Amino acid sequence: MRRFFPPLQHTAWLALFFFFVAIALYSPILLPQDLDYDEGINLMKALLFQRGYALYTEIWSDQPPLLTAMLAGWFALVGDSVLAGRVLILAFAAGLILAMHNALYRHTSSLAALGAVVLLLFSQEFIRLSSSVMIGLPALALAMVALWLLLRYRDTDRGIWLALSAIAMACGAQIKLWAVVAAPAALLYLLLSDAARPHAVRISRRTLLETVGWLVVAGIGYVVIGFVFGALRMDQLIAPHFDADTRAAFLYTNNLLYLRDALQRHISYLLLALVGVIWAARWRRVEIILPLVWFGASVGALAVQRPLWHHHITLFTIPLCWLSAYGIQAGVQIVQSIAQTQQKSRGEILRTYGVCVLATGFLIAILFYPAPIYALIRQESHSNLPTYHGQMVNHLRQDVQSTPGIIFTDRPFYAFQVHAITPPETAVISRKRLQSGDITDDMLVQVLEKYAPPYLVLERFTSIYGENFLRLVHDRYTLRFEVDSSQYYMLNY
Repeated sequence: MRRFFPPLQHTAWLALFFFFVAIALYSPILLPQDLDYDEGINLMKALLFQRGYALYTEIWSDQPPLLTAMLAGWFALVGDSVLAGRVLILAFAAGLILAMHNALYRHTSSLAALGAVVLLLFSQEFIRLSSSVMIGLPALALAMVALWLLLRYRDTDRGIWLALSAIAMACGAQIKLWAVVAAPAALLYLLLSDAARPHAVRISRRTLLETVGWLVVAGIGYVVIGFVFGALRMDQLIAPHFDADTRAAFLYTNNLLYLRDALQRHISYLLLALVGVIWAARWRRVEIILPLVWFGASVGALAVQRPLWHHHITLFTIPLCWLSAYGIQAGVQIVQSIAQTQQKSRGEILRTYGVCVLATGFLIAILFYPAPIYALIRQESHSNLPTYHGQMVNHLRQDVQSTPGIIFTDRPFYAFQVHAITPPETAVISRKRLQSGDITDDMLVQVLEKYAPPYLVLERFTSIYGENFLRLVHDRYTLRFEVDSSQYYMLNY
């Protein structure tokens, strides 16, 4: 009886080994503070969901539900802690590593597959995002799995892989809609991969049925998951990201400058990818459609996305590393072909030396441009972290242990660390919601009056809160502790 899942190759285990070594050396996974403000938001939504609050009706959320539900289930199993949440994200990152390796292993070589993994580990922000409770990387990990399963389908012609690919894409989109950026690559590959085979002259009826079937299954899967979690809410999932108020609030974002800096950080990757695209076109490697279209769609999306944050970077670095593997394979094939020639001509010897010199140049560029790679990874993993006040958490923990209660805060990470919840309407309290007018002064006043939270921590948005809200705070609460811009109030009884 054939095994349903193919066994892992030796180099797949090696890829995982490289990943966990990089995590052990550079990851901030054990830091007690939040690595991004979004960590607190995602953790708090999961804690509220675990305690029986409903997404989209009680818990306001502008993101799909699947990771929140998975985190809640994970917390129910192992306990609600920051480390537990980060370990779950680490598992998604490991799955992404395996999917990328396996997508390349059969279509290039073990060396190219390992090279792509190492490049991904060296890429901007990957180590940090592999350790942060944020939704972007898990969504893209499932998108990567979906594309790998398409390659499995083309290799085996077993319909189960096609169905699983569509389901993986639906699940990725129900973690974060970013995942659909990879969907055009999947559709184009399904349409063209058969037509590119020898003696195929046009897109067949079967190919059209495969493509439409994949799209239908992915769409049905997305709708079913959305229906189960009550997530078919365009007012929360779509409007906050694309309405005019949101975009106008972040006009200062310079997308082209951001992309220029990000591409400069990966210039050696781009050169390798260019070599890989030329090589793949020369040898009719139609599977390169997958990373190439994904990369192009990602760059186009980031050129217009507002606001643009550091964690958007993996949207194009993942397919860029996949493309770079074909550049590595081009060098491998040249060296192999020359090595197999018994009598080497002067030209072949020069080509061998040329490939070696270019490979050395690429290696030096990757390791030392624009700075030594170990310094870049450490900087990207540990710099620009939110200012964290451990004293605030200590005060909250002591008070909540003696008198449990809801905490109103714009830094939900603090509340999560002491196992307390925030009002579900403001679990997602962000600059986007405030500046776009989704959260108003009147709404904050209503939340305080509805829940009368005994504890209140204001830190991030004190300067932009409305007059009525601040007046209510000063009338009903007493300032107990203050450090820098962080203020801790207790309700007057």
